[in-house]
Amino acid sequence: MKSDKIVFIILLLVGFSVFFNGLKGDFVHDDLLVLSHSFFSQSAKVLNFFSEPYFEDFYQAGLYRPLTQISFRLNFLFGSSPFSFHLVNILLHIINSFLIYLLVSKIINSDGRIRIPERSPQGRSEVALFACLLFLVLPIHVEAVTSIVGRAELFSFLFGILTLLLWLDTKYFFSAITLFLALLSKESAIAVMPIIFLLNWYHRFTPTLIHEWWGRGWQSSS
Repeated sequence: MKSDKIVFIILLLVGFSVFFNGLKGDFVHDDLLVLSHSFFSQSAKVLNFFSEPYFEDFYQAGLYRPLTQISFRLNFLFGSSPFSFHLVNILLHIINSFLIYLLVSKIINSDGRIRIPERSPQGRSEVALFACLLFLVLPIHVEAVTSIVGRAELFSFLFGILTLLLWLDTKYFFSAITLFLALLSKESAIAVMPIIFLLNWYHRFTPTLIHEWWGRGWQSSS
C-alpha cells in the first residue's frame, strides 16, 4: 500500500534524526566482551555459533543467541568499525517500529476501535501511526539501539512481532519458524507464546461476548 510506504519513509526520517548521534558511538561495556569472541575472526565458521555460548567462557550463564552472533559475524565482513554495527541496529529498530504499525493496524479499526475478528474490516489508522512513532522515540529503547549487544533484543522483537502477524494471518507454519528464529536471537522471546495464547483466546471470544459476560458478572455481584 502507498500509505505504508509513506509511513516507513516517515519512520526512517524520524528514526535517523533521533538516533543519528548513535552512529558516532564506539564499542562499550558488553560490546567489548561479546565482540572479542574469537569466533568473529575471518576464519570463523557459521556452524560454530550453534555450539558455543553467547559469552566466551560463560557456559554457566546459559545464554544461547546464535542468530545474533551470526549477524555480528556478517557485520565484521564490512570491517571492524562500530559504524556499520550501529547502522544495522538503528535500521532494525525502524523496521520493528514499522511492524508495530502493521500489528496495531490488524487489531485496531480505522476509526480507532478494537477490531472484532471476522466482523470488522482491517484498516490503517492514526492510532497505528501514533503507536509506531511513540515506540520509535521512546527513551527506554536507547540502550537496545545504541548498544551493539542490544541487537539481541532487536532481533528477538522483530521475529516475535512477525510471529504474531503471521499467526493473525493464520500462517501457523511460518509463525512457528519466526518464533524459532526469535528464540535463537534471545531467550526472552519465549514470552511470545503466551501472547499467541491471548490472541487465540481473543479470536475465540470476541470483545462483544467479553463485554456481555463482564456485564452479567457485574450485575450478579451487585
